[in-house]
Amino acid sequence: MKNSWIRLSVVAGVLVVLVATAWALGATRPFKPSVTKCPQPACTIPCDTPADVKICSEGKNGPTFPSTYACCCCNEDSKNRWFHGE
Repeated sequence: MKNSWIRLSVVAGVLVVLVATAWALGATRPFKPSVTKCPQPACTIPCDTPADVKICSEGKNGPTFPSTYACCCCNEDSKNRWFHGE
């Protein structure tokens, strides 16, 4: 009887560890996607500033196009734009 409780405890412990590990790995992303509303008034960074190209959208869920932060948010047309990137 004592051996069966020990076995049951070991199996339960292993299951808890497996579930916790799977949950932790599932919740971890290599990066956190970021969506930032362009500031108003527009910033003053020139569009030709070297930077990584990410995604810009007209409205939060509107049509998208590739852009850097400066070209997306730092011009006269940046009202209601959102930058998708880090």
